[in-house]
Amino acid sequence: MVYVQLCVIALVSLAVLSGAVAAQEPEGATVAECIAAEGNLTTLVSLLERTGLNETLSNETQNVTVFAPTDDAFAQLPPDLTELLVNSTESEILLPEVLLYHVIEGSYNASNLEEIGVIESVQGENLVFNRTDNLTVNGVNVTTADIQCSNGVLHVISGVLLPSFIPQAPGENVTMTDVQMTNVSSL
Repeated sequence: MVYVQLCVIALVSLAVLSGAVAAQEPEGATVAECIAAEGNLTTLVSLLERTGLNETLSNETQNVTVFAPTDDAFAQLPPDLTELLVNSTESEILLPEVLLYHVIEGSYNASNLEEIGVIESVQGENLVFNRTDNLTVNGVNVTTADIQCSNGVLHVISGVLLPSFIPQAPGENVTMTDVQMTNVSSL
C-alpha cells in the first residue's frame, strides 16, 4: 500500500514538473525567442541584439532557418578575429555579414537540408550540408536539429560559420586589410 502511494506521489510530481518545464518553453516562439530560450546561445543573443537582427528574426512574416553557434563555438574563435568582428570600427559591417551567413530563407528540417545539399545563405554565399554520422553545415556539426519556431527552424551548431571573405586559418592574425568583402547582404 505504501509502495502504491509512493508511486502515485511520484507520478503526480512528475506530471507537475513536466508541466513546469513545458511552461518555460515559449509556445509559438519566433526564431529569436527560440534562440534566447536555448540557454547556451547567450553570445549569439547578444550579437543579434547588437546588430538589430533579433528584430528581423522575430518577424512573423519572414520564414527562416538559422544555424546557431553555441557560446563555446564563439569562445573558440581566434581573439584577433573576435576583436575584428565585435570591437573594431568595421564590426558594424562585418558582424551582420557573419551572422547572416548563418541564415537561409525558408524553413528546412535536417532531412531537407541533407537532401538538398547546397543552399545560398541570406549573406549570399552557399552553405553545404553533408551527413556521415550526423548532419554538418560547411563541416560544422549540427548538435541539435529541427527546433520548430513560429517563423522558421533553428539548428544549434558546434562552430561559427565564416564567409569566404574572412581568412579562416586558426590562430591567424586577422585585420580588416585581410578581409575581402564581395557580397554585402540585406535581409
